[in-house]
Amino acid sequence: MFTRSIVFLIFLAIALSQFCKHSPYFPPQYRPFSLNFTVPPTPLLPTNYIANFLQHKWNGEGITNHITYGVVYAALSKNKFVSHNFYDGINQTSWFDLASYNPNEPGTIYNVVYQIDSTTGKEISCLGYWVVPALTVVPADFLIVMNATYTGPLYDDYHGECMSWGVQGPSKVAITGYFAPGPDDELSLARIDFFTPNQKTYTTTRYLTINVQTVPDEFLVKPCEPS
Repeated sequence: MFTRSIVFLIFLAIALSQFCKHSPYFPPQYRPFSLNFTVPPTPLLPTNYIANFLQHKWNGEGITNHITYGVVYAALSKNKFVSHNFYDGINQTSWFDLASYNPNEPGTIYNVVYQIDSTTGKEISCLGYWVVPALTVVPADFLIVMNATYTGPLYDDYHGECMSWGVQGPSKVAITGYFAPGPDDELSLARIDFFTPNQKTYTTTRYLTINVQTVPDEFLVKPCEPS
């Protein structure tokens, strides 16, 4: 776990040194104020992938200011979503069972959060929650089914110019998805921003790398059993 944290820090330093990319991928007709403007096809989302990410979450009331980085294992085909992240001297694993259901709290899924102290290696907590997922992994056609709106090109410090779509997600969460051209000039998920107006909370998640693949079972194991 400690070695993984060091590797992430090195990777992060290299990745952020490559910001301010510009892409000629987007044709003029996809840009606002173009005389021949047209809306591009809504992209599909990856449903099985491994990604390195950087996330910043803050609250308008000044209660939350949280920066974390790590790796996610998304496996819709296996109904699991796992993130390993590091922040404030804590190594945290968050495990979601996407197929779980609580009749007393419809719309929630089961989430186990396991934390250890990165210095001592001692367990801090192992807790289970029923939560309304702001965003874990959703069906590939989520943006299409939810009638997402094309919101034009937006700039990201790492990925450069991206295409974007906006949608109102579960529990009235406002979501903006950024898509950048991948190695084969196909759109690839680059960043997701979402906010909850009633809580004045904003979260931006940048995917530094994303590899679409089947996730091995060993990466999807529940980290602990809450008491």
